[in-house]
Amino acid sequence: KSILLKHVSSKHLSSKLFSCDECGEQFSSAKLLKKHIPEEHGSEELRSALKKWIIEYTDMSGQIWYTCSHNECNFSSGSKKGAGMHALSSHTEKTFICHQCGDSFLTSSSLSHHTKYKHK
Repeated sequence: KSILLKHVSSKHLSSKLFSCDECGEQFSSAKLLKKHIPEEHGSEELRSALKKWIIEYTDMSGQIWYTCSHNECNFSSGSKKGAGMHALSSHTEKTFICHQCGDSFLTSSSLSHHTKYKHK
C-alpha cells in the first residue's frame, strides 16, 4: 500500500520541485533528476567539454551550429552531442593509461572496458 501511495504522490499529485539546469524539465524527486541528467545530456565529462569549448550559433537560414573554440580548431557540427564528443576526443587530456598497450582514455570505465575486451 505504501508503494502505491508513494507512486501516486510522486507521479500524479506533487508539484515538480527539482529542475534540470540543462533543459528546465522538472522532477518530483532528486533521484529522478539525477537519473535524467546523464541519460538526456551525457556524462559529466561531455557536459564539461561542451561548457568549456563549444559555442552555439545560428546561421542566416536558422540552422543551429555548434563550433569548437579550442585554439585554432575549425570543427563545427549541427549536433550538440557530436560537438561535445569532438571536444572530448580531441582536446581533453586522457589520464587513464592502459599499462598493457599504452592507449589512453578519458575515464576509468573506458579503460576497464578496453582492458576487458582487448586484453582478455
